[in-house]
Amino acid sequence: MKNLFKKKIGAYEVAVLISMTVSDEISYIEKHVENYCKKESRLLKHKAKMLDEAQWLADACGIAILAVQYPDIVPDVIKQLMKVYISIDEHNGGGTMFSSDKMEDVFQSLLGYLQEFLKGVDEGGGKDSFARGQVYLCDVYNLKIFGGYPKPGSVIDNYTRELSDHFFILFDKKLSTFKIKNS
Repeated sequence: MKNLFKKKIGAYEVAVLISMTVSDEISYIEKHVENYCKKESRLLKHKAKMLDEAQWLADACGIAILAVQYPDIVPDVIKQLMKVYISIDEHNGGGTMFSSDKMEDVFQSLLGYLQEFLKGVDEGGGKDSFARGQVYLCDVYNLKIFGGYPKPGSVIDNYTRELSDHFFILFDKKLSTFKIKNS
């Protein structure tokens, strides 16, 4: 009955919701990256890239959680988010990891991966701990797309797991407050 009063939103609105949620959490992301750079000094020279990656990983958490309940809308939401990242790249004169060519590769790779992701969630019986693990694996996959794959137990692996857990909880709460129109 409570779903009756939820506002219906489409792909564009969901993409905005995901982006704004990540923007609202930027101080958490910056602090998270800073802490890991302090733990591992060799990461300091990659701090700007890590901030970019962390923002995309946070968005990927939102996409993964959305995919569990509304898989049909996910491609449109990813396209909307890609526009945001491509415009950031253009605004910065290029040189970020979000060029239009790279984001098209991300789109194709992520769509393929999300099919496996959903199969994994189904096999896990929808348990919260299993879903969290799947969202973490989605983030690891996204890191792989951008050129880095964390070794289990490494600093980057722990960094990714903590970031993923934080945004899993956040998006799980936030996305459940809306009715989402399937495309």
